[in-house]
Amino acid sequence: MSSKEAKLNKLSLIAYSDEGFSSKVSEFSVLINPENYKHTHSVTYNERDSIGEAKGPLQYWRTDPEVLSFDLILDGTGLANKNTQSPKSVDEQLKKLKAVVIDYNGQIHSPNFVKVAWGSFEFKGRLESMDVEVTLFKSSGMPLRAKVAMSFKSHTDIKEAQRLAKKSSPDLSHLRLIKVGDTLPQLCYEIYKDPSYYVEVAAVNNITNFRELIPGSTVYFPPIKKS
Repeated sequence: MSSKEAKLNKLSLIAYSDEGFSSKVSEFSVLINPENYKHTHSVTYNERDSIGEAKGPLQYWRTDPEVLSFDLILDGTGLANKNTQSPKSVDEQLKKLKAVVIDYNGQIHSPNFVKVAWGSFEFKGRLESMDVEVTLFKSSGMPLRAKVAMSFKSHTDIKEAQRLAKKSSPDLSHLRLIKVGDTLPQLCYEIYKDPSYYVEVAAVNNITNFRELIPGSTVYFPPIKKS
């Protein structure tokens, strides 16, 4: 196997500073590929039932972000790559991994966008969670091996989300840039002609305080089929 083929067979995490995944920042390639990965797809449906009424039919609400999860093994013993005379320590590997997936990027005021690439498989998203478990260490406490459980959520840039929304449904689908003074009830009235939908919109966007929207942020208003 050539060195190029070997590189293609290694899972890589590639950091980008833009949601279009065109401005590469850094990259982390694993020494040990994960044994497996889990790629989750899910759909949310809406039930608009009144108190005391029987359950009504499910209505499509939104397609949720895809989730990719897997475990990485970071090895500092040198056994994973015997060609390396001075293997990088687990701490060094963790530092580089964090720089790719979780450290704050001042250019975009958030962690990086990340592409997970493994052979022909690609997943574009952002880190959701990262749990580190040290499984082998020296008597001094220095880590020699660690398992890193990682989870990523897929990311679609605003232009693509708008295109998909228009393509998927003609029923009221919008992305709105928040301005000073905007409130969810007011925006729901403008878009749906019904301010009562603010509860559902807040849930979709993980908004905990609908009275204090952040100017400059983007809120997704999904298609709602009115009765």
